[in-house]
Amino acid sequence: METAEARESKRLTKIGSEQRGGLKLMQITLGNERICEVCGEPSEREIVLGAGVTRWMLLPCACRRARDEERAKKNREEAEARISAGRVALVAKIQKQTPPAYQDVPLDAKLQQFADSFNGSRWLILRGAVGTGKTTQGYALVKYLANAGKLDAEIGDYRRRFECWNVARWLSAARAAFSGNGEVPDLEEPFLLFLDDLGAERIKRDSDGDSWAREQLYLVLNTRWEWRRPTIITTNLSAKRVEEHFLDERIADRIFDTSLTTIVTLTGESFRRKR
Repeated sequence: METAEARESKRLTKIGSEQRGGLKLMQITLGNERICEVCGEPSEREIVLGAGVTRWMLLPCACRRARDEERAKKNREEAEARISAGRVALVAKIQKQTPPAYQDVPLDAKLQQFADSFNGSRWLILRGAVGTGKTTQGYALVKYLANAGKLDAEIGDYRRRFECWNVARWLSAARAAFSGNGEVPDLEEPFLLFLDDLGAERIKRDSDGDSWAREQLYLVLNTRWEWRRPTIITTNLSAKRVEEHFLDERIADRIFDTSLTTIVTLTGESFRRKR
């Protein structure tokens, strides 16, 4: 069986003085070896280029392999530490953003499959009547994904991994920002966005039938749809009613895109009235 050394020799050896396409190739041969003083394995190989020109090629002796493996191990550990620290910070942020009414609620079995198969691009629509736990389960799902490492990232600000907004509250904040009071909360760039209670916002139309709120929501949803950024939306509305609410089929078309979106319907009596 041909050895690795023999194969390397064949690869490096060229027929000297042969003209190919105007390029003159020199004869290259393998020369002496230098032995590592620590492990006793070859650590360098002399390459004779001809005309008295030589170069030395590094070889992977046991010492060098050990150093490379140690460096790779250190890099892995540092990356894992960054990811772990980011996960802890992200979970803390999510916990802080979760209102007391929605704390410490287990994930519904209906959402378990979506959570376990989460691949960083799917959308989820949580539909149901008032009080069926859509918002509660939205927060529970986000916490589950974060704790399971589904929102991890080695590079990037953990604070950009998740944003949660009630739609009406976000529109109110955006209006205030456009009036000079603060900045418009960015919902296009975060990796995961939780939009709560879509359809409860007021869509006020001007004399031409246009709507500022509709335009802002369309810009957010269209950008996230184009870039396949995972989005969780809760709503009481069906696809038809979303279209009627916004008088714009483009919004409903993106939200209910069957190639992208999973729809889960929660049923039952309002949990607020059971208390």
